[in-house]
Amino acid sequence: MAWEESPGVASSFVRAKDAGGLVDPDAHVYRKQMRGVFENKDVVV
Repeated sequence: MAWEESPGVASSFVRAKDAGGLVDPDAHVYRKQMRGVFENKDVVV
């Protein structure tokens, strides 16, 4: 499982000002797809 970088900076698809400072509008964001069934709680990757 590799981290996947967004095709553009966060401000192109996220209202960063509404994220309370958690998202840098000028930076890329990353995701990791997880397959399977997980409990409804935090998962450390």
